[in-house]
Amino acid sequence: MSECLVVGTEQGIVIARREGDAWQEKSRSLDGHRVTSLSVQGTTILAGTRQGIHRSDDLGQTWRMASEGLAESYVRWLAHHPDGSGRVLAGTEPAAIYLSHDGGQTWAERPEVAQLRDKYGWYLPYSPEA
Repeated sequence: MSECLVVGTEQGIVIARREGDAWQEKSRSLDGHRVTSLSVQGTTILAGTRQGIHRSDDLGQTWRMASEGLAESYVRWLAHHPDGSGRVLAGTEPAAIYLSHDGGQTWAERPEVAQLRDKYGWYLPYSPEA
């Protein structure tokens, strides 16, 4: 497979491939979704949005929701563990951390962050809830 670049935008996802010395746009998907975070491992793309996590297992050709277990739908960041174990982390707003052990199919909250958020009144200063 040639090099691939996956970019999240305010209007969805752009996928580009390297052709010689230049990147060429090859496809767009998730039109109309504001993508706040991305994590790619192999051909699997997880895209965080304000409505939860969208998942593609075919480099963006098809998508489905993958938010089972998320109590907070505004996903700020995503990260696959680099060891290929299927562990993925998601951070949300309000501040919470979720862990997946099945490659981002389902999620379980790690309550420690939410407990600290509530105890100390954490918020993002630019958040609508601030």
